[in-house]
Amino acid sequence: MWAAFTSVPPGINQPRSAWPGAYGNLPSVAFVIPYLCHNMHDCDIATGHQWLQANLSGNLDWVCTHNSLLVVTFDESDSQRGSNHIITLFDGAALRPGRFDEPIDQYRLPRTIEEIYHLPALGKAASTTPITDVWASSTH
Repeated sequence: MWAAFTSVPPGINQPRSAWPGAYGNLPSVAFVIPYLCHNMHDCDIATGHQWLQANLSGNLDWVCTHNSLLVVTFDESDSQRGSNHIITLFDGAALRPGRFDEPIDQYRLPRTIEEIYHLPALGKAASTTPITDVWASSTH
């Protein structure tokens, strides 16, 4: 998503192997976009689940006790099986647990982050609303 913006430094888009050993070294909002096998597009659910457990379970525990947000989004779905729904997972201390079926796209997600940090909305994100129903309080 952000890799397509020319104003974002190239160092922002890093492979999973560059993930810091200490979670406190992550930015307050971190994104993970698993590869096709790990997001269960090209491999089975068990393979994806194993990858998520091995690579993100410690980070999930950490974000829930710190003022941090982890966003895991799959890069695509199998549009041959029907509509092209892409799963996006949020975890962090300020979130309400649950499943939320509101649509999220490449504009609503950045708009939500802009809202969290009280930043001006840029580009097409300015004409959409932020995601609001996932927060435990109305502070976002």
